[in-house]
Amino acid sequence: MVGRTMQGHVHLAFGDVWRATWTPRARNVFFGTALAVAAINLVQSRDAIFEDGNMIVGLLALISTIAIFSLIVPAIILLNVALCYRRMRHGHLDITYEIDPEMQVISDESGIRINLPWTLVKSAYEDRHAFRLNLKPGGQRYYPKRAFSESDVTGIRDLLHEKLGGKAKLKC
Repeated sequence: MVGRTMQGHVHLAFGDVWRATWTPRARNVFFGTALAVAAINLVQSRDAIFEDGNMIVGLLALISTIAIFSLIVPAIILLNVALCYRRMRHGHLDITYEIDPEMQVISDESGIRINLPWTLVKSAYEDRHAFRLNLKPGGQRYYPKRAFSESDVTGIRDLLHEKLGGKAKLKC
């Protein structure tokens, strides 16, 4: 089963572009930054919270800073993804995948073609919607599962296990 070529085709939806952008690493950076902002705000407002008897005012300031940060940053990321998605032509949204034991070929209807050898794949992760392949020295490829038949999804899992071993975090 692993020796065959798995093929898929998909028209990328906004949700695909959002999930490809809002990666686990991006979420970790966001929440780490949110904690840092909260810690800095707590340190700066500790006098107002604990010493001046204005505990409620200080806690409200802390909570409002965290809330504003938690709303503004995702809104900026969402706006950026929406603008990028809107600028993509339909030919760039129609993606064809060919995955075999030698290479992965990603192409769109505008003529762009990416040949990605397995030696560049560092690790893989599978979630409910897609396979994410982390590349050397950096970068990522996002393959929506809905682009492939169920047998091809199983074949991709098998191939990822064969090529990456324990570095493939897959739902099996």
